[in-house]
Amino acid sequence: MATVAPDLDLDLRTRLFIDGGFVDAVGGGRFTTENPATGQPLAEVAEGDGADVDRAVAAARQAVEHALQVLVGHLLRDEDGGAVYLLAPQRSRVAELRG
Repeated sequence: MATVAPDLDLDLRTRLFIDGGFVDAVGGGRFTTENPATGQPLAEVAEGDGADVDRAVAAARQAVEHALQVLVGHLLRDEDGGAVYLLAPQRSRVAELRG
């Protein structure tokens, strides 16, 4: 749980959310965020940088590729031919995934 202003009872997540979990910033940076209503410190949170963006983008790409492979796998098993119509614009990608 984060260190917060003493008059608030909050459970804040103060780490970066990357690849399905909360992680510290690669560079270890942190900064204090303020309550906009009072200007008082609210919590100290992770300060991401370019390395964290790269890590998040890589995780997102991997997730999209996995989802695409699962989808294509289901569509390739489609026996009524609907998959052929749906995937017409993606023929080269489907061929690549088939191996």
